Amino acid sequence: MATASVSRRDWRRRAAPRAFVLVAVGVAGIGATAVTAWAVANSAILVDPKSVSIWRALVVASYVAAGLYRWWRRPDGRFGRLLVGNGFLYAATSFNASGASPAYTLGMVLWAVYVVYTAYVLLSYPGGRLGSRLERAFIRGYALSTAVLWSLILALSATFPGAGSFNDCGSRCPPNAVVGGDAVIGTGLNTAASIVFTIGLIGLTMLLFDKARAPGRALRRALTPVTAVFTATVAWFVISLYVLPAYPETASVVTIVNGVLGLAIPIAILLGLVSGDLYAARSVGRIVLDAGGKVLTPVAVEAMIADAIGDPTLTLGLWVPERNGYVGTGGAPLELPRDSLARGVTEITRDDRPAAVLIHDPALDTDSSVVEGLAATSLMLLENTRLVDELQTSRTRLMQTADRERRRLERDLHDGAQQRLMAVQINLRLAQERIADDRVATELETIAVEAAQAVEELRTLAHGIYPPVLRSDGLVHALHSLAIRAPIAIFVTDEGIGRCSPSVEAAIYFCSAEAIQNAIKHAGSNARVGVTVGRDRDRVHFAISDDGVGIDHSERGDGDGLTGMRDRVGAAGGKLEIVPSPGRGTTVRGTIPEGVTTRADDTLPAGDPEASPPPLTPEGAAPAGNGRKALPTPTAPTPPAVQH
Repeated sequence: MATASVSRRDWRRRAAPRAFVLVAVGVAGIGATAVTAWAVANSAILVDPKSVSIWRALVVASYVAAGLYRWWRRPDGRFGRLLVGNGFLYAATSFNASGASPAYTLGMVLWAVYVVYTAYVLLSYPGGRLGSRLERAFIRGYALSTAVLWSLILALSATFPGAGSFNDCGSRCPPNAVVGGDAVIGTGLNTAASIVFTIGLIGLTMLLFDKARAPGRALRRALTPVTAVFTATVAWFVISLYVLPAYPETASVVTIVNGVLGLAIPIAILLGLVSGDLYAARSVGRIVLDAGGKVLTPVAVEAMIADAIGDPTLTLGLWVPERNGYVGTGGAPLELPRDSLARGVTEITRDDRPAAVLIHDPALDTDSSVVEGLAATSLMLLENTRLVDELQTSRTRLMQTADRERRRLERDLHDGAQQRLMAVQINLRLAQERIADDRVATELETIAVEAAQAVEELRTLAHGIYPPVLRSDGLVHALHSLAIRAPIAIFVTDEGIGRCSPSVEAAIYFCSAEAIQNAIKHAGSNARVGVTVGRDRDRVHFAISDDGVGIDHSERGDGDGLTGMRDRVGAAGGKLEIVPSPGRGTTVRGTIPEGVTTRADDTLPAGDPEASPPPLTPEGAAPAGNGRKALPTPTAPTPPAVQH
């Protein structure tokens, strides 16, 4: 189980000794490269010691350099150390360039160990661990068969099997320093060792091909060059080991090609590691770009991470302290898989405490910068999601509280001050009837008229706080009622919005009222306002446009009105667009998520003219409430953004 942490508070404390270790290993690598070149170049038994010394020294340097790069990039990972070890082990096989029998024997034994170790390194690339039971079984079988055969060779054979052109000493090879051995038995054991070696190389190639077909794009990008180079190396090795010995004149060509291919493997590994780092940066950058401007949910974060690493089976779990465990993106409890070979698990911590978990394809390199970057990005996105959810909840709570207060004030005004004023009005009428003095009766009449006006003003104020028509008849009727009372021409167009939830209707109504109020203040006395509402699948949309003078609100900033509009629409989960257009009028557009609801009746109930206003559309407009004459067939204005 891998753990990716974004807490780096001890980075400075650990960086200094880590840098010292890397420098020391680098210096040792330079020394191993130099010793290899010197030992092989001065060999008295190799066919072409000068050329072989150059190639073998370059291979040592390449493995050490690639390992140091990985070690530096992933100090907590294993693969960098494995690569460095491979370079030093290859340098140690240079003992087989010696003409002394004990040193040559040691070098050949180290060569057999190096072959098995290299197979382990390649199969553990790039995570530093074997990823499947089949890979583990292969390495165990390969190591066991090699150990058994070489033990028998050391005990019974006077010679050792061929190990390619880099170790080709022909008839000048020293004998086995352990025993003299029998020539016939030795030939049989050497042949068996060569066959096992060849079968092992073919099996390793097949496993690498299978691993390169993993679903994760990052893993495929890292493995493809290594698999291709190793396949070519194996093919050429088989040819050079079994075919070309019959053609001695090809010896120099074989040496050069073997050197190029041997050097190509660590270079391919290094290129794969660098490519993985670049892919990690692009993956994280793409996630951040995809997340920009979106209200993210845990489900969306899970989908983006799965797409970035190319693993459709990825599951994101969130830590819930109250449950002391993880839950899935849907909220259900999530059990971590116990079999690490079946599913990989990468835990994400923050301040040494669980935060989230990624359950993914076990072939994914959990030590790579891809996972580290995704872990950090996951925390960022999840934190952003949490903050957005909290903001959304807070805005919704504030809007709901404000609406409750509006309704409470409406009831208080209706049941309190309005009723008291009506009682005062009645008492004044009664007192007027009992008063014989005409002058006093006239004064009482005047007071009664003022009381009646006060009652009407309170009724209008109460309706403005939360209009009853909005609650009873819906958004379109409320907008018609608002248009009748406006001092400028307003045209309402219904594109089939129907009835919506109370919160959505209230948000659109009060945004429209605020935009109309801004147009009355700033658009000019002859301006016209068009209000359009409609529905597209699971979203409702609205727009308020005027053809007035317009102003650039960017120079003045958002006032309380615009802020309130944004908060209302945001609390309902929608978006509001305000685009300034000085000199050409202004438009406010918004969309709000809304499920399918029952549509309001297309015909308005008869009765109260306020509750049943005539239709207001661009094709047939009713006059505004100030007695103006309706404009003939006006066109709805289109310019952007509200002014404030």
